[in-house]
Amino acid sequence: MVVDVAKPGEKVLILLSDCSDDVPEQNWYLIKTERNILGWIYMKTFGGKIGGLVWGG
Repeated sequence: MVVDVAKPGEKVLILLSDCSDDVPEQNWYLIKTERNILGWIYMKTFGGKIGGLVWGG
């Protein structure tokens, strides 16, 4: 269920990761937005939308 999404340009903090896969883009990450919203993201889907990551866009 999706309750909210990070807004374009909003900073996010990666809190935890599920590194069960050796490829960072294929793991789940728990993020916290500037508005204090917590949620898990699948980096393969959202990584290109988050700047500043080594493997991001």
